[in-house]
Amino acid sequence: MCAWGTTTCVTTDPSGAFSLPGVPATGSGVSGTLTGYFKGLWPFTLGGDLTGITLRLRTSTELTTWAAYMGVSTSQLSARGAILALAYSPGSPDVPLASVTVSSDPAGTIGYFTMATPSQPSIQVGETTASGEALILGVPAASAAVVTFSHAGLTCSADASDGWPSAQPNTVAVPAPAGVLTLARVLCK
Repeated sequence: MCAWGTTTCVTTDPSGAFSLPGVPATGSGVSGTLTGYFKGLWPFTLGGDLTGITLRLRTSTELTTWAAYMGVSTSQLSARGAILALAYSPGSPDVPLASVTVSSDPAGTIGYFTMATPSQPSIQVGETTASGEALILGVPAASAAVVTFSHAGLTCSADASDGWPSAQPNTVAVPAPAGVLTLARVLCK
């Protein structure tokens, strides 16, 4: 696990727990790697020492399978960025939100996860279902991509620990480096 944009890295213990000191307050996040898994990036605005967080990496097999369902070549997975977009409504814990559309700038191919086929993102669905998840693949590598979340009657924004603030409503900024799956998570109220 590494603090994004720094050389500060630590190894997790056997249970996956870790502590990462001195995380920058802005434009930061955590990246994680593990053999057999796609590199993951969780951008946030926090600052200080990072402890007690759970990060979920996706297997390389999952990502290549998802890319095939979406018509994205495996070469694009390593040459372009990928974004996992998650929309939630506030709760304890937060509740995945259906009927949200997503887009990104720069643009990529969008697939939405459905409960009928949770392991096969569909490019035909057109909005999030009960899982609240969308996948954006083939995003031209960017230091900051803007992901827009739209839901009728609700405003979506990153909470303090997810994504980077954006000047536009219903958007969150995230890095989209080549060969990395970046998390973009919002709460819609």
